[in-house]
Amino acid sequence: MLAEQLGLERLKRFVAIGIAAPDRVFVARLNRLIQLLGLPAPHDYLSVPVVLGTRGGIGLLIGPLGLFMLNIRRHPEHGDRAQKAMDHGLIWLLFFTSLTGLALLA
Repeated sequence: MLAEQLGLERLKRFVAIGIAAPDRVFVARLNRLIQLLGLPAPHDYLSVPVVLGTRGGIGLLIGPLGLFMLNIRRHPEHGDRAQKAMDHGLIWLLFFTSLTGLALLA
């Protein structure tokens, strides 16, 4: 249906330009594509944008936890002791920012 309206080649070019462009342009083009597909917000829980965003949010929770574990286990001479509290604070800030983003989904 959409391919017939826009033409398959034009749709491929639209997506390819979005992938090659900087992130903000890509997100704007992806949002426009979602609108063209007739999927305006709010999306269902099992829709593609929500599922992909949830997977990304879970990945953003796992990443800081792994970074925290590596930070704890690293050799004491591989970092500045005065920075350790600030390192942990930044890691937990990343974790809780991601957690609140997922909490908004619920």
